Amino acid sequence: MFSKSRLRAFTVVLLLTATSAWAKTGDLESRAKTFITDFMAGRFEKVKAQFDSTMRSEWPESKFFGVSYTIKTQYGDLKSIPRTREEKTPKYRVIVVTCHFSQNVDMDIKVVFDSKARVAELIFPTYRKQVASTNWLLSLSRSIT
Repeated sequence: MFSKSRLRAFTVVLLLTATSAWAKTGDLESRAKTFITDFMAGRFEKVKAQFDSTMRSEWPESKFFGVSYTIKTQYGDLKSIPRTREEKTPKYRVIVVTCHFSQNVDMDIKVVFDSKARVAELIFPTYRKQVASTNWLLSLSRSIT
């Protein structure tokens, strides 16, 4: 049998290990926001350091420049990240980062983390045009009825 002091020590080690693992996975949303901010600011070495081995080989420096240049040309500079959300899959954790750009465009960029919290995929979908105001729709529907 274990003595009480050994059992307490084991429990403390177990709790610290679990807490450490939760902290690593619990801050994925924060890491995804920083990742996107670094990407759009051209800090590609910081971005590449978070990739898994497959992504490192698939993303040469020219691809970083090409993708960031295309986004900035079409949508403007990154102004804010108003929200994030998580989508879990059996193998990956996907953090959807909603980015607001200077040309009043929102884009959901998906940062896909593997089980070791490395970036395994980066998905840039088509953008959603930000609607200036929907009040006109409400006033139109009220005037019709």
